[in-house]
Amino acid sequence: MFSQHTFTYSSAMRHVLLLLFALIPAYSRAQAPPASYRDDLLDRLAGSWNAVGIVHGNQSRQRFSGEWVLQHQFFRLSQTSAEKSAATGTPYEGVFYIGWDDTQRHYIAHLMNVFGGRDSEILGYGQRNGNEIQFVFKSVEGSVVERFRWEPKTKAWRVLSTLSTPEAKPFLELTMTRSR
Repeated sequence: MFSQHTFTYSSAMRHVLLLLFALIPAYSRAQAPPASYRDDLLDRLAGSWNAVGIVHGNQSRQRFSGEWVLQHQFFRLSQTSAEKSAATGTPYEGVFYIGWDDTQRHYIAHLMNVFGGRDSEILGYGQRNGNEIQFVFKSVEGSVVERFRWEPKTKAWRVLSTLSTPEAKPFLELTMTRSR
């Protein structure tokens, strides 16, 4: 009786293991990353950029650097100011990870910066209109609209950030030109 129970148990375990091994390739295919994402507008943002403009009413000089990362699924855009931020007493640093949600048909942006986790927990959702991508970052405190616009004639980028109220004026206006 003991040996028959062991045989039945062993036989059942073998069938379960065979089934699991048969399902692993199907699961792996289902979990495979999508094909590399391609975006001609973000491709123009790749490389090193110098930016000048106004941030919160003050002159600002910044450096941006953009590249495709994570098997070409996200575009990483790093931003560093030359001057110190009044809020932190250190230069501003931020990193955008911009991807494409093929199901919802919109861009998604993760922004992490020197202001910490609270500022970074909000995702931005974006739409492209011609040479511009507009992101909206919604929070309980209000929404911020971030625009990245490519200007082909000058081969420059314009970056504008505003609060999403009708009367709001940009609190960030930068013009980015390619670093030499």
